[in-house]
Amino acid sequence: MERAYYVYWSLDDAAGNTFGLTEATGFLTLSLALLFLFLYLKRNKITYDRKNELMVLTLGGALISGLLFGFSLGDTSEKKDRYAFMKEHDLLDSVEGVIANFKIDCRETRGGRRCTESFDVGDTHFYYSDYPIVGVYGFDRTHQNGGILNNGMYARILFIKENNRMVKIELEK
Repeated sequence: MERAYYVYWSLDDAAGNTFGLTEATGFLTLSLALLFLFLYLKRNKITYDRKNELMVLTLGGALISGLLFGFSLGDTSEKKDRYAFMKEHDLLDSVEGVIANFKIDCRETRGGRRCTESFDVGDTHFYYSDYPIVGVYGFDRTHQNGGILNNGMYARILFIKENNRMVKIELEK
């Protein structure tokens, strides 16, 4: 019988350290809120010395938030191109099996609490952190940030051969 999997993360739709659905929703909400504030200020007769400055700031904020919303949605094609390039140039490998030796290491830093996690699937060792590294893409969801990996889970993992960065994780249903 063929195994069925949940895809909890993939480079195509939720690569780490890039804009995601949460950021897009936040930018859209901020943009709409500022736009409504602008319209409210324009429509109502409010006596405030700096009303015009406030209107310019809210409209400018709405435009910037709207642009950020657009950029956060536009990131998807870049991820697909990156994935296609890695696949085409034989830069990816995969492993399937039970997660073992799962470890969490959290430390307090000046920037807040930083966690790293590591585990093995067969002879392949994986290591990741919730600390963003600019330009490095891959799985970075520790338990502190909603990660779901644990010992004993049956997983199929697609990773970059050079550094074992995970680009797709599937967990057995």
